[in-house]
Amino acid sequence: YLLLVERIRPEHLLVICFNRSAMHELRVRLRELVGDLARRVAVHTYHSLALRITERSIAERVKAAGDKGADFDEIIKEANRRLGGAEQIIGAEPDELRDRLLSGFEYVLVDEYQDIDKHQYEMITHIARRAGQEDDEDRRAAILAVGDDDQNIYAWRGAGTRYLRQFEREYHAERHYLAENYRSTQHIIKASNDLIQPNRDRMKVGHPIRINSARRQEPHGGRWEELDETTRGRVSRLVAEGDNLPAVILAEVERLQRLGQITDRRRFAILAWSHSSLAPVRALLEKKGVPVRRALPCGLPSLSRIREFKVLLDYLETAGQRKISIGELRREMPKICGVEDRTTDWMAMADRMLEGLQEETGNEPVNALQIIETVHQGLADHHRSHIIGDGVLVSTIHAAKGLEFDHALVLGGLRNSLNSRSDNTPHRLSEEERRLYYVAMTRARQTLTLVDSRENPNPYFAQISESILNRRATVAGGESLPFSSLGYKVLGMKDLYIDFAGLKKAGHLIHRSLVGLQAGDLVKLKRGATGQVRVLDCQGIEVARLSNSATEEWTETRLATVDEVRVLGIVSRRQEDCSLDYRHRLAVDNWELPILEVRIGHRSSASVRCDQS
Repeated sequence: YLLLVERIRPEHLLVICFNRSAMHELRVRLRELVGDLARRVAVHTYHSLALRITERSIAERVKAAGDKGADFDEIIKEANRRLGGAEQIIGAEPDELRDRLLSGFEYVLVDEYQDIDKHQYEMITHIARRAGQEDDEDRRAAILAVGDDDQNIYAWRGAGTRYLRQFEREYHAERHYLAENYRSTQHIIKASNDLIQPNRDRMKVGHPIRINSARRQEPHGGRWEELDETTRGRVSRLVAEGDNLPAVILAEVERLQRLGQITDRRRFAILAWSHSSLAPVRALLEKKGVPVRRALPCGLPSLSRIREFKVLLDYLETAGQRKISIGELRREMPKICGVEDRTTDWMAMADRMLEGLQEETGNEPVNALQIIETVHQGLADHHRSHIIGDGVLVSTIHAAKGLEFDHALVLGGLRNSLNSRSDNTPHRLSEEERRLYYVAMTRARQTLTLVDSRENPNPYFAQISESILNRRATVAGGESLPFSSLGYKVLGMKDLYIDFAGLKKAGHLIHRSLVGLQAGDLVKLKRGATGQVRVLDCQGIEVARLSNSATEEWTETRLATVDEVRVLGIVSRRQEDCSLDYRHRLAVDNWELPILEVRIGHRSSASVRCDQS
C-alpha cells in the first residue's frame, strides 16, 4: 500500500522480522506484489539490522569469537550504544551518526512484537525517534507494530506483552484487531479460542479469532469433514492407555496419511513441551522407516565449524568480490563438500539457505561476500535451536513457533506441574502454560490431534471439552511399548576429548579415517583396556574418545542400553582454540572431531487401533 498507493520511496521503508525465515518469506512475497521495488526496501532481522548499525560483518564477529561462537545478543546491545550516543565514533557527532546509519527511514514496520525483549524494544525506539528529538514530530518515523499477546511464550528470555502496551502508551498508538484466521479450519479455531479465553491478561478480550470471510461458508472441518468418517474434521483428544503414546501417535499419522493419500511427510508435526517427551516418539518413527525432521537441543558448537558450512564458507572466501550464480553454487555443493554420493542434513540446511537467497535475488549472480553474510546470518538464526532432517517434524513447541502444518499432533504433557497434585487436586493452568498450548494448537491447518494419557490426564481439556471429540487408543494384542525406554543423547564438545586427534601427526590413520567419516554414519562406543570409552568407525579405527567426565557417566551398564550411535556432524578445531600452555602438545594445526547422537533403549513397536468413544 505504501509503495503502490501512497507512492512512498522504497528506501524510506524499514521492515523488521523476528528471524531469517520470516525475513525471507516477506521479501519473496513483497517481490511478487511490487516487483523490483521490493529490492530497495530494507527488510531485516534484529541481528542483521544491528550489524548494519554497527557497520560490522557477522563473519568478522564469528571469526573473532573463535570456538565459543559469537554472542548475537551483544550485537543488539552494541547497536543501541551507538544509536544512543554512548559509543563515540571518531569524525561523527552522535546525531549525525544516527541520521547516517538510519538512512532516512520514515516508515518502520515490526513483526512479532510480542516476542521482543528490552534491548530490541530499545533499538526500535531509537529508530522511531530518529536523532533522539522526541518532541519534533517531523523527525519521528511512522511505526506499525504487529503482535499477538496470546502467543507470548518467551517470557523466560525477557520478552513480554508489556512492550506492546508500552508501545501504545509511548507512541499514542491506535489499536486495530486482526481477528481473521487464514490458516485453520473453524473447528480448530473454536477449540483454540475456548482454550485461551480464560486468560485475563489479554489484549484481545471481546475479539475472538474467526475464520476469514472467504472461507466462512466452508464446512467447519474443512475437507476432512468428508474424508474422515471417524472425526468429521473435529479436533480429537486421543486418549492412550498405559505407556503407549509413541505407538498411538504413529498409528494416527499412518491413519491420516492413508485417508488423505498423503506422500509428503513434511505436512505433519508432532509437538511437545520438552525434548525428553519427544525422544521416544522419534525413535519409534525412525524404527518404522518414517523420515524425521527434528529440533536438536542447544549446546552444539558454532555451526560455522560444522564441516559442510566450514567448507562452503572457505570456498566463498577464496572467491573474494567475484559474483557467483546461486543456482550453480547449489549444484556444486556436493562436490565442494566432497560428498557426491549422498546429502547430509547439514548440506540440506545449507541448500535451504542458498535457495532462500536465490528466491530473494531472482537468481541473479551475487557477490561472494554477500553469500557469506547470508550463510552466517542463517546460522545465527539456529544458534538457539537447530532443526535438521527432512520429514515429519518432531519438535518442541517453542522451536515450532511461526511454522504451520496441515496436520499437528500435540502431546498433552507440558510441564511436570501439570500433573495432579499429591492430594489429587487438579493443577490450575497458568496463563503462560495456556499460551504455550495455544501456540501448539494454532500450528494446525487441517487436522489437530491432542494426545492425552488416561492415567494422568491434563486439566486443560476440561474447558475445551465441548469443542473436541474424545477417542480411545488401544494397543492390539495387549502389547505395550514402554514410553520411558526410548531416548536420545547428544555427545557434544563437553562429552568428547576434543583435542584427541590434534595430538596425532598429520599422517596418522585417525585423520584419514575422519576425512572419510560423514554425518549420518554409524560408529560404536567401546570401552578400551585403559578404561576410556573409544569411538570406533565401521572399520574399527578409533576416531575419537569420550572425555574423562563422560567416561565416568557411560558405565558398562549404560553402554549396554545403547541401540546405535551415529555421527551428528564433523566439527573442525584449530590450535588457536587451545590455551597457550597446551599448544606445544599438539602435532597438527587443524583437526576434526565427530559430534555424536546416541539412541538408547530401542524396542520393537506395537500395533495400535484408534476408536471413537
